Formats: sequence, structure tokens, C-alpha cells
Amino acid sequence: MDLYREYGKAALAAAGLENKLILLIALHRSENQSDEIFTREHEKLHRKTLGGLIKEAQKSSIFTESSNENLKLILEHRNWMVHHIARDMLGYVVQEKGMEKLEYNLRELAAFFNGASEMCWQEIQKLTKDRGINQEPLQKAINEALDAQF
Repeated sequence: MDLYREYGKAALAAAGLENKLILLIALHRSENQSDEIFTREHEKLHRKTLGGLIKEAQKSSIFTESSNENLKLILEHRNWMVHHIARDMLGYVVQEKGMEKLEYNLRELAAFFNGASEMCWQEIQKLTKDRGINQEPLQKAINEALDAQF
């Protein structure tokens, strides 16, 4: 069913965004990727919920005020997708073409999460370049993860 495929894509996009936020915040708080602070921060951030990560990102002044507003939207949309979609699905089912509308909404969410993820990725690349961190191992790991998904 297309609905489950679209849900999976949106969930995967949200998870990717969460991982990029973890990496970005940890890099922002450390001098370089081999830094002990980076390792400690990365491990600590991995235990946080998305809401906790967003609060950490907002406190760290990584993003502009408008980007911080987008972080709130990310959390709101991800929480709807994870916690409320089953409840709201009943409303879609009784609408004419309701499931198509829900699939469309999930595609839009995936695009939104991917856009935010790209914003984080650009900041990660900027930080790693500014610090002279070799990006090849990171890019290789990302490519392998993407290849495994498809």
C-alpha cells in the first residue's frame, strides 16, 4: 500500500534529520571530530529525544531565529506523524480520496524533513571544512548507509 511506503519515507527522513542534528550540535560544541568533547557530546546527545535535541540546538545559537522556528515545526510535524497519525487516519478514511490526501501529506512531510536535513548538512560541512576535518570517511559512511536503504 502506498500509504505505508510514504510513511516509511517520512519516518526515515525524520530519523536522518535527528542524526544530523546530533552530529551538528556535537561538532558545534567541540574543537574537532577527534576531540574528547565531541565524543562525550555525541554520546550524550544520542540519548535525547528529538524535543531535547531541538532545545539543545536552540540554546547553542547554531541557527537563526527563523531556523529555530522551523525546529519547532519539525518537532510538531514529527510528533504528529509518530503519535497522532493513527487517530487522525480515521478522519482521512471517511473522506473522499482521504487516503490519497494522507499520502500527499506524508510526502510533504518527507520533503520538509529532507529540506531541514539538508540545512543541517550544509552547516556540518561548513564546520568540518573550517576545522580541516577530512570529510572522506564521513561521506563514505553516508554513501554506504544510503546504498543499504535502496
